Amino acid sequence: MATLWRGDSVVPDNDLVAATADNPAANKEARASHRANGITVALILATLPTMVGSWVAGGFALRDAHSTTAELPVFIGGWLAGWAVADAAMAVDGSADSHRRNAINIYNASAPPDCGPPSPDVGVVGSQ
Repeated sequence: MATLWRGDSVVPDNDLVAATADNPAANKEARASHRANGITVALILATLPTMVGSWVAGGFALRDAHSTTAELPVFIGGWLAGWAVADAAMAVDGSADSHRRNAINIYNASAPPDCGPPSPDVGVVGSQ
């Protein structure tokens, strides 16, 4: 877990937006990370309904077409739809992590004067 240095204590990731409020550039990155995390959760939760919805829609289409030969393509299509949503969730999660690291690095590199001593690893890209 990457950490934000605040004097003698370490701020956990879930408090990153509030902790970076006194640094506009770091706070902007922290808010972007928070938004991306919310989108990631929504996409993860949408993965299974997307798969099932695709299978149900395909099943109705097969029933209406009086076809039984396309069951495998319908199953594969539903699986691919769910996989695409899950893949999008992973991409957004990577973006959230990148914004989180940027927020931490920006803040640690230019913490306010009353924040205490700098982090021991200031200047190290991707410091954790």
